[in-house]
Amino acid sequence: MPTLRPALQARLPDLAVAVVAGVVTGVLGAGLLAAAGVAIAVGVYSELARRHAPQLPPPPEPSRPPGDLYPLSKREAEVARLVAEGLTNKQIAERIWRGERTVETQVQNCFNKLGFHNRSELTRWVVEHDLAPPERSG
Repeated sequence: MPTLRPALQARLPDLAVAVVAGVVTGVLGAGLLAAAGVAIAVGVYSELARRHAPQLPPPPEPSRPPGDLYPLSKREAEVARLVAEGLTNKQIAERIWRGERTVETQVQNCFNKLGFHNRSELTRWVVEHDLAPPERSG
């Protein structure tokens, strides 16, 4: 296929519509208004462009950096880390100076936001997202 000059290549859609409009007008007769021929040509060109457009893969899901809290709040992530350490709700409440009922709610919020049903699933998520606190030495 010959290479087209950039100025001509940029005008290809307009030229294609004009050519198709001319053909439509010629085939359907001189009594057809030029505007009708252009309208038909635009429809034909749009349909051809839609059918022959390259099929692009869907964009990839954005990756989240290690340690990213999304979709948890900072407090929920802190509670999730403590769950991953194996602490009970009562122990977590004592550690973060909150009521046990508040901790229960925050654990349930973590489950709801992440689609989990138990503490082991939450613990796995904490580890996979690198949210676990660093190992203490000494």
